[in-house]
Amino acid sequence: MALPKGCVRFSRENHSASEPAKPPHQESLSEGGFVIYNDSFLPILGATPSLGIVLSNPAYPFAHEAGVYIPLTGEVFITSNRHQISGHQHVQISKFRKVGEKYECEEIRPDVPMGNGGVNYQDGVLFCAQGTHTDPGGLIYMSRHAPYETQTVVNNYHGRWFNSVNDVVVHSDGSIWFTDPCYGFEQAFRP
Repeated sequence: MALPKGCVRFSRENHSASEPAKPPHQESLSEGGFVIYNDSFLPILGATPSLGIVLSNPAYPFAHEAGVYIPLTGEVFITSNRHQISGHQHVQISKFRKVGEKYECEEIRPDVPMGNGGVNYQDGVLFCAQGTHTDPGGLIYMSRHAPYETQTVVNNYHGRWFNSVNDVVVHSDGSIWFTDPCYGFEQAFRP
C-alpha cells in the first residue's frame, strides 16, 4: 500500500532477536509526520494526514496525560504536568473542543488530587488521582458536564493507601486495570 506524503514505514522484518529493530530517525520526518507500524493505520490517517498544534499554554505544561476523547461531543479532557502554585505542586485538568475553526479550552477544578491518566467510563471520565501528602488519591469518576461532580471509586486496597495511581484502562469485560507506581514519593508529593 502506498504511503501518504510525510509518512515512513517501520518494518520489524530483517531483524534478529539479538538485534532489536530501531524506529526511523527523527531526520526522516524532519517536517513532522507519522511512522506506520501497521498498514491498518493508513485508513485512519487518510490521504493527506497532517500534524499541527491546536492549543498551547505558555503559563504551564498544560497537555501531559489523559487525552480522554468524548466522541458524542468532540471534547477532550487532559491533565497538565506538575507545576507550582503558591509553593505547592499542582496538576490542572482541562477540557477542550473545536468550535467552528478554533479550539476552546476550559480549565476545570474537580476534586482530583494530582490527576494523571484517564479513560472514558460510563457517561464521564475515570481519572487517576496520584494523591498528595494528606489525600490518598485513587480512581475518581468525574461527570463530563459542569459542575464536574466527582465520586471516589477506590482509594485504598484493604485499608492501605495507593502509592500514586498513574494510568487506567477499562477492559472490554468491564474490569478496571490501573498502575500504581511510586512516582509520588520520588517526586515529593506523596509520603
